This record gives sequence, structure tokens and C-alpha cells, in this order.
Amino acid sequence: MRLGLVLVFGLSSFAQEPRVPVDSNKVVFVSDTHIDSRGLARGQHDALRDLKTCVRQIAEMIPRPAAVLLLGDLTENNTVESFRLFREVLAPWDKAGIAYYLTLGNHEKADTFFKALPEFRTRTAVLGGAVTQLIELPLADFALIETVGIGSPDWFGGVREGDKAWLNAVLKNHASKPLFVCGHHPVDRNPADADLRQAGAFQAWVYGHYHQMRAEQTKDGIRTVGVPSTSFPVQSSGYYVLEMEQKKGSAEFHFTFFATDPGNAKHGQEVLALPPFPATSAQAR
Repeated sequence: MRLGLVLVFGLSSFAQEPRVPVDSNKVVFVSDTHIDSRGLARGQHDALRDLKTCVRQIAEMIPRPAAVLLLGDLTENNTVESFRLFREVLAPWDKAGIAYYLTLGNHEKADTFFKALPEFRTRTAVLGGAVTQLIELPLADFALIETVGIGSPDWFGGVREGDKAWLNAVLKNHASKPLFVCGHHPVDRNPADADLRQAGAFQAWVYGHYHQMRAEQTKDGIRTVGVPSTSFPVQSSGYYVLEMEQKKGSAEFHFTFFATDPGNAKHGQEVLALPPFPATSAQAR
């Protein structure tokens, strides 16, 4: 596996720890942390404890990941206090110099998020919108978008018009370099006016929301990867690590489940291995 030293800087005022190797081909997906400043999430889940465990485990990884992507439902109740508590829990990543990126879910609103954490406002690629951005790594890129428009019986989100235009531009620019599209909600079909398959190197739609470990294809043939919650249900609480590797003329992508409780029998279980992608197409543009 190829390692690359990536210089990353957090937003915290904490002094950073001495640099350790960063694997430019490792990405962590975290979702549905549901932090509630009032106490237990939904009156019964210690989501704060579980997120602290998750943050500590990732901060202790050697080599460290190039990026951590947080896929929404960061808080349970969409309050300034809960967002700020969530941000405080991430302090070890700031201190370790671990880069992290986030989007929002159906439990929160962008205006509250930006009121609590205004430093994230400048990170969005779509001015006036929520946190939408492209994370570029050597073997693959990751388009992180906010899904909104909840209201259907199946709770599928939508994509704002401004974000659709941005996403279409990203898709058209990925004929050869692998691309993952990441948001809170699942996609039951191609989003209206944003055909994922126009990107010749589109790999998968990665999402949270259901608190379940999933790896499926939609009726349109879109590969999807569901990330569990860090807190509940207990039997699948954890996160995914994506390891990317260039080997034998191909780029390979492997998703592995890491439990917040390492005693979980599923800890270390491979969730999905994507078909090898031609290495000549996987190089950065």
C-alpha cells in the first residue's frame, strides 16, 4: 500500500502533536453520531460516549487516514449547543492534524449549523448553500453533498439546484479518475437532473441515515454503500475504513467495518470490495 505524507491542519487552537505518517489512500466514513447536549440521545443511547470512542480510535490509527468524512445527523436536536459539543469532541483530530469534512442530515439545518460553527461556512463549494465540497486524493475523489427535501414515505433526500449544478460539473470531470459521491441519505435511483453514470469512473454512492451496514445496487444499477451509526443499534455501531490500493495494473477499493466496541464479532469485517478499476484511469488528473 502506498503511503503519502499529507500536511493537514485542523480548525482548533490546540497545539498539534508531532506528525505521524498519513496514508493518502485511507479514508474513514462516520455517520449518525446524534449528539444531544441535553444527555442521552432519544433518552437511552450514550451517543456522546460512543463518538468519543470513535474519535479516539481514529486519532490513534497509524498511519492516520487522509480524511474522515462525516455523513450527517451529527446532532440529535439541531441546537447550537449540540453542534458545539459535537465540535468539542473532535478536538483530538484537530490536535492530531487529521483532516475531516462533514455534511448535514435530516436532524439538522444549515442555518443552525453555521450559527454554531461559522468557521465551516467558507468550506462550501456552493456559495449560500450548505457544506458541499470535493476532496481530492491520489487514487480517488469524494464529492460530499447535503441531501435535503425530506418528505417522501421512504425518507429519501434530494439535492438542491445549486448543488446539482455543481455535482453535474464534478461528474462530467470524472471520466477516468474514480469518484465516490457521499451524502446523508440513500439514493433509490439517479437523482433527478444529476445522472451519476455520466461519470465514467463513478464508483459508489456512500450514505448513512439507516444506521445499518449495507452494500447494494439500486434498480438503476447504482452501487450504494450504507454506513452504520457510531452509537445505535449497538450490534452494528461503528464506522467504515476505505483502503485504496494500486496493484497489478488496477486500483482496488475495500470497505471494512470498525466497531466502537472492538469486542463486536463484526469488527474488522470486510463490507465491500469493489471491482478493480484500471490503474491508468485511476491516476490523478
